[in-house]
Order: sequence, then structure tokens, then C-alpha cells
Amino acid sequence: MSIKVAFIGRSFSQRRQSYLLNELAKYYLVYALVPNWSEKLKYEGTPKEILIDEKEVKFSVIWHRVIFNDKPLIQFYPSVLFSISKIKPKVVVLNLYHSLMGILVGIYCRIASKRFIVISALNPTIKYKRIERLILRILYLIPDFVVVLTNKMKIKLIEELKVNENKIFIIPETGYYIKDDIKDDIKKNDMITFLYAGRHVYEKGLFHLIVAFKKLIDKGYKAKLILCGEGVITNSLKKFSEENGLKKFVDFKGYVKEEELKKYLEISDVIVYPSIKVKNWEEQFGYSVLEGMSNGLAAIVTDCGSLPELVGNAGIIVPQKDVEKLAEAMEYLVRDREKLNEYKKMSLERAKEFSLENVAEKWRKLVKLAAKQQHPHY
Repeated sequence: MSIKVAFIGRSFSQRRQSYLLNELAKYYLVYALVPNWSEKLKYEGTPKEILIDEKEVKFSVIWHRVIFNDKPLIQFYPSVLFSISKIKPKVVVLNLYHSLMGILVGIYCRIASKRFIVISALNPTIKYKRIERLILRILYLIPDFVVVLTNKMKIKLIEELKVNENKIFIIPETGYYIKDDIKDDIKKNDMITFLYAGRHVYEKGLFHLIVAFKKLIDKGYKAKLILCGEGVITNSLKKFSEENGLKKFVDFKGYVKEEELKKYLEISDVIVYPSIKVKNWEEQFGYSVLEGMSNGLAAIVTDCGSLPELVGNAGIIVPQKDVEKLAEAMEYLVRDREKLNEYKKMSLERAKEFSLENVAEKWRKLVKLAAKQQHPHY
């Protein structure tokens, strides 16, 4: 009989996470407890178009949409507990642990002797007060295992919250689509296209990116910058770009749907992510960078948060806010097409480490380990 595993959380209704669950359903009886999102209740920052459409793929996942449209989110709590008691899973996986939901599900799992895995949303940049650290240390005694996206998050749990290192597992996001190969080698006279896809906010370093890009244009290089996404600084960015004579060279696409983004990934050569650390925020993973690398784009990122850990040796890492270094990195790839082609190939190889199959295998092993465990892990 297959082991029953319940995955709880908003993010599991997103496309890449739902494909991950479907991969795990090859080995386990997987239940997904996710809200039945309406426009009002949809996960903030997640376009409705990339929520899972069960018609497009045959899913083995058993979907439990545990609240109705436009009902208060608080109703999610008792309905989740009711669903767990009805499903009777061997293992429970909860995303975003620091909430009333986490406490309720954790206590239930302890009482009902369910193996409990949490995906930590701990922000490595936050400096917790003494009482906050004490509360979090107690909270992290409850789960049997803790999953984090990066080694930086793991270190934070160990050093500041004294979480047992043996119960922490690093399982990154997945680039569920990995391109088979890159397009033909770029020739010397081809225009190079740089791409940014994400929120338009100060901490993404987009003003620095435009200034660095202008240096390329001023030197006569054939290049284009595509900016996908929207945000509070979009209009300021457009004005700034025009004032610097870049209207013909910087293309603002606004919010784009997934199919349209694929088109821009296809025609671009370099994904650029010049993020800046601000109070209580830094890049915790960098999925847009992984998406670019998965499509064979060379990567230029800053040393913000976990971006260096994500790209490894497969990309170019520059200091935050250093326009000169950013411009140098961009010029280096425009000037040396052989190196650009080399970085594109390295990106693709690096991205394969985050493939759906590889990430699902990490999850499969952890669930298997949790299911075998007989006693709570303190």
C-alpha cells in the first residue's frame, strides 16, 4: 500500500510546485491541500494564469481545495485539520511554517503521531529579538525535518535558532522546464539581448542596470535590454531610461504571461539580476535567474543573498550597487562572443541540477526517511 503524503500550502497551487507533486505521485499517494483561489484570495504576486490547470496534464495528485471562493482565509485552518484527519496521511508537509497554521498542524501531527516536515520561510536577513528567538527555537522543536532552499538559510537555523543540523535538508526550487540545448553559437555581429524578469522595485537594482547598460550603448555596442514585469518604480524607470537616451534600446514589456515570457527567454542571451540587499530583505533564491539559466541564458547577478549560491561558477557575480563592475561584466559578454557561448552552456548544465527529476528525488528520499521514522525527532 502506498504511503499517504499531504502537502499543505498556497504555493502548491503554482505550476512548478504542482508538477513537482505530480512527480512524487509516482512513488506516494499524494494529497495537495490548497485554497480554491478566487481573484480575491489568490496568492499575492502569483498571476492567476500560472496557477495549476488540471486539464493540461494528467495529474495523479489528489487535490483537496479546502475552502470555497471568497470565503475568509481563516476558514482554511479548521478545514485543513479536518482534511488531514479524514485523509490520515503518514507524512505531512507544510509550506510557510511561521504562522498559526504551522502551530496548529504541528500540534496535530504530534498528537496524531504523524511525521511532520516543514518548508521554512525563515528570512536570513532578520535580526530576531531575544524573545522572538526563544519562540522560534521552541517552534522548530516540533517538526521532524526542516526543508530550506539554500545553505545560507540552513546556517541561519543552526547558528541563531539552534536547530539540530541533522533534521535540516536543503532542497531548492525546481526549474521544471530545462531546455535541451542552446541556440546556435552567437556570431560577432549579432545583437546581444539582456533580459530582466521580475518585480520593479528598488531592491532589484534596476536603476543600476539601466546606467550600466547605457555605458554599453555609449561605447557603440549593439545591445538591447528587455524588462519584463511591473511595480512601483516602473514609470520612474521609463522616465529615467528616456532621459538617458535609451528609449530605442530598452524595451518595457510590462506584466507578461508565461507563454509570452518563454518567447523573450528564447530571443535573449543574458539574464541580469542586479539585486540589492535592503533592511529585512535579500534574494532568498532567485527563481527568475534559474528560469533564465534553464533556457540557456548566460547569468550576471550581484552578490545579494543566495544568488551566488544559485549560479555557482556558471555565471558572473558582481558586487551590489557597483555600476562599473556590472557594466564591465555586460561588456565582457558582448565583446567576447566565445565566452558568452561558453557561459550559456555552463548555465544550462548548472540548471540541470535543479531539474524536476533531481529535486523530486531529493523529496522522495526525505519522505521515505520520514515515513520510516518511529519517534519524534527532538
